[in-house]
Amino acid sequence: MERSSNDCRFTVRFNPEIEKHRFAIEELSKLGRTKANLIANAIYHYKNRRVH
Repeated sequence: MERSSNDCRFTVRFNPEIEKHRFAIEELSKLGRTKANLIANAIYHYKNRRVH
């Protein structure tokens, strides 16, 4: 299956009224162009976590 160039682009809108969203906004704002790597790693680790 071929991917279109838009398959790799997403828009995420955070709600600054929500404390966890504000935290995410602040942290992501510090990263510059490495946001995608942090988000990809977070999703990967979240989906592959082991529950004890």
